[in-house]
Amino acid sequence: MASIRFSQKELIHLFVSVVVMAFLVGINLAFSPGSKGIELLIASVFAFPIAFLIIVPAFVLHELGHKVVAQRFGFWAEYRMWTQGLLLAILIMIVSLTFGNPFLFVAPGAVYFAANYRANSEKVGKIGLVGPVINIVLGVVFGLAAIFVGTSGLSVILAMGAKVNAFLAIFNLIPFPPFDGEKVFGWDKKLWLLAIAMAIVLFTIPI
Repeated sequence: MASIRFSQKELIHLFVSVVVMAFLVGINLAFSPGSKGIELLIASVFAFPIAFLIIVPAFVLHELGHKVVAQRFGFWAEYRMWTQGLLLAILIMIVSLTFGNPFLFVAPGAVYFAANYRANSEKVGKIGLVGPVINIVLGVVFGLAAIFVGTSGLSVILAMGAKVNAFLAIFNLIPFPPFDGEKVFGWDKKLWLLAIAMAIVLFTIPI
C-alpha cells in the first residue's frame, strides 16, 4: 500500500494554519468580560498550548482524513491554506473584541484533490464525509472524557474540545460549495442528514 505523501509547501501551510487557529482559539479561552489589550494578549499566550492541543486533532486529523482517502482512491491531494480566510479570521476576531465578545471564524484552508466530481461522485462524497466524521468521533471522545474527569479545569478543556469538533463538523457539512457538505449531499443525502444531525446534537448537548 502506497504511503501518504506530503510536500514541503503543504507542511508549511498546515503549520501556519494551525498556529493562527490555535492563537485565535487561545483568545477565546483567555477572554473574560473586561479583558483588555495587553492583559488579554498575555493571557492568550498562556492559553496557546491548550488551544494548540485542541486544534491539532480537530483540524489536522480532519484535513489528513481527506488527504488519506483521496490518495487511497488514486487522486493527487494536498492541503493549501487560504491566506485571505486566515486574515479575515484575524480581522473578525479583532472587530468582535471591540464589541466585547470574541467571535471565531473558521476558514483556514482545505485539502484540494484532482478528480472528476461527476464521474466519481461516490468517491468524492466519501472524501468529503471523512473529515466531519473524524470531528464527530473526536467530539464524542472529548465529551465522554470530560464527563469521566468530572468537575475540574481539565474537564473544561475537554468539553471545549468536544464543542470545537462539533462546530467544525457542522461548519464543514454546509451543503454548498466549497464545503465538504456539498460533496456529501451530492452523493448521499441520507448520510449527509445523519452526519449533520449527529454534529448538531453533539454541539447542543450540555457537557
